[in-house]
Amino acid sequence: MYDRKCYSEALRLSKSNRPCGFVVNPVTEFHLALVLGDGRIVFKQLNSHSYSVGGNISNSLQTKAHDLDSFSPSHPQEFNLNIKDNYFSTESKLESSHMMPVIGIEWTSLSSFLSFGNQPLTNSQGRFRNELFHTDTKTGYSITLRANKTEESPIEMIKVSYLKQYFIVVLKEDPFELWDCRTLCPLRTMPRKFPRVSALEWSPATHIKSRKDSSSFDWREKSIIKENLVFTDLDGHLYRFSVEGNVIKDGNKNPTDPQMSSITCIARKSNDIVLSDSDGMLAILDLKSKTSRHVNTHRGSIRKMRFAPGKDNMKLLVLYADGVDIWDIREVTLVSQMKSPKTVMKVLDIDWGASDRPVLATVDGCIRILDIQLKSSCSPINLYFTKDNVVSPYLITSEAAFNLRTLLIHQPWKTKFSLSFSEEDGFTRDQINDISLWLSRLPPEVFNYLESCNSVSHRALITAYLFGDEGELKFWSVVSYYLTMLSRENNLISLGNEDNVASKDGSSSFNPFKLMAPSLDTAFYHLCGNSIYKCHELSKLIIHESKEISGTLREDLGRKLAIVGERDRAVRLLLDAGPSYPDCLRACLLAATHHSTQATSTIKLVATNLIAAGSIWEGIELLCIIGKAVDACRYLQSYGLWDDSIWLAKCVLSQCEANDIIRRWASHLITSGKKDLGINALISIGELPTALEYLVQQHHHQRAALLLEAAKEFNILNEVNPVTKEMDVDATHSPLSSILSSLPQNIYRKYILYLFGFGNRQAVLHFCSQLGSLGKELLQELESL
Repeated sequence: MYDRKCYSEALRLSKSNRPCGFVVNPVTEFHLALVLGDGRIVFKQLNSHSYSVGGNISNSLQTKAHDLDSFSPSHPQEFNLNIKDNYFSTESKLESSHMMPVIGIEWTSLSSFLSFGNQPLTNSQGRFRNELFHTDTKTGYSITLRANKTEESPIEMIKVSYLKQYFIVVLKEDPFELWDCRTLCPLRTMPRKFPRVSALEWSPATHIKSRKDSSSFDWREKSIIKENLVFTDLDGHLYRFSVEGNVIKDGNKNPTDPQMSSITCIARKSNDIVLSDSDGMLAILDLKSKTSRHVNTHRGSIRKMRFAPGKDNMKLLVLYADGVDIWDIREVTLVSQMKSPKTVMKVLDIDWGASDRPVLATVDGCIRILDIQLKSSCSPINLYFTKDNVVSPYLITSEAAFNLRTLLIHQPWKTKFSLSFSEEDGFTRDQINDISLWLSRLPPEVFNYLESCNSVSHRALITAYLFGDEGELKFWSVVSYYLTMLSRENNLISLGNEDNVASKDGSSSFNPFKLMAPSLDTAFYHLCGNSIYKCHELSKLIIHESKEISGTLREDLGRKLAIVGERDRAVRLLLDAGPSYPDCLRACLLAATHHSTQATSTIKLVATNLIAAGSIWEGIELLCIIGKAVDACRYLQSYGLWDDSIWLAKCVLSQCEANDIIRRWASHLITSGKKDLGINALISIGELPTALEYLVQQHHHQRAALLLEAAKEFNILNEVNPVTKEMDVDATHSPLSSILSSLPQNIYRKYILYLFGFGNRQAVLHFCSQLGSLGKELLQELESL
């Protein structure tokens, strides 16, 4: 059963902008990222509200969501133009000149382009307002063209000539316009009787007139280069014109091809002209031999065609509504094919990045540079770079990363804890530079806390968070909380409202307990304290009760209410469910045994028989009614219901009785392979020596040594002394003292070998000195290596 715990503020979403997915931070579990359809990533954080354990349970929310930040999408939105560097895969420019959606762009030089857009007018049916801009990418300066045009037919396309001398503005219902690409001035507007254009393309073939003094050529003078263009009208006629200055000379006119339907686009290279229609037909016209060939692609309407660059490269990239093809026009063969959305997202536009590199713009905002087979869009990693250096502990060597983690947690060999490292700490110069850059990017409060905190367990907790180590984070969360609880129970320190804690010599030190949470989060579940665990479980039962459930769910709910001591609620739940003979008998039993002491033996016998017959929970309920919850927990464990036994122990038993059940559960976890959870369970009941032994068995020598150091800081296990002395363990010593006399030596010895592998000589010398004569022998062995 699910119950809503919190909700976020509403996001303003449109029909085309919906949440695509989300992910929760697996380390913190209270950060999440929401991906929207327009490319934005919205970050949310759950903040908890403090509440008291006692009193009535409220239906108010315990957490609320806050919008931390949102990232803009990396693909072009309406009104914006993103200029990408495909070689380095970076965004070099962002232009936002338009006040309406951008429909298309055309490059006029290496550093300038034309862009156009339009939107319909509300008061004039069928008329539009167009925008046409010329933008210089070096300066960002934009010039508005055709500013005096207010109500007209929409711009369908803009075509720039191959030599970047002219460009043509094609309107849907009006004649096209010829412009000078250098001066950005209109040269000619065709008359009203001129054929309407359905497809248009400039020819790469040019005719250059000779000049007597070519060195005195000025681009501001009248152009001497003639360029050709071809286009088709709405009836399918093919026209060829030549442009020289503001003069458009009529050329040949080819009749309509009977095999072609409505012409959609044209591509021309060398002596070949390729026409495409709305039925997927390609017509290849050879102007030199005056022959034609037809190819049926069987892919539907063709939206765009582009010839690959290169003198003899006759490969043609064709865009359909459901994918792309690459054809070899000279051999009339299909080179490769890609279908969407089966292989790739829907393709919006196509072009060539190189002679063998087609470029696809897809609906998900990506620009894909593929190979000629349309199979791979990978690029060599050395072609990419970032403006800022990417630094992370995981990008350095593993030895340096483990050494850094050790130095962030504790530095007992130094007089003062410092985050300024040198080569003496076991790092190279390059590693020191990367680590310093990474530390400089930490939040100031985290950096200051690491330098001022004197608690090993607290620094280990922060370090685990910085490294994103989920296992370490759970371990040190449990250690930090329960070490504080154990020290409070032993009354070995005085906790007040002061910022500092008085030490034995009267000096002040940082108080690590002020930053402790009141309890472990409920995400730790069975590792939480008994009171918090029982309060949380009772609140869940009350939520289930409010849902008015029926059937087996209601039966289980009544049983659990009776087990945790809520007998009145259980009786009311059973009687409110309707006249049922078994429910009435259970209600009478709960009411009769509430004050009865004579039926204990009979009920215990019945419960034992029920458990033996397979009715485990019925027998467990009877045992709990008569106060035999310890026996009930053991029955559950003997039948393999370990989680249920922990639930019962934490909700019903006293702390001492529950510890025995948890101890058996921890042993089961360790033997069944869940060693980390088993060790955390041992720490939660104060079994630190046993937890240390299991850590050593798992070769977690660093974790064991740091746990030993943290326990000493909290004045726990004071009998642990790593210094070797003449100790005679006689019969008066307890088993715990015998264990503690040898365990720390083994832990510190393994920890020294661990540090030696990282080259941290200062740490090795410090811990060898802590081992006395054994440390000296170990140091001599290490120096001889």
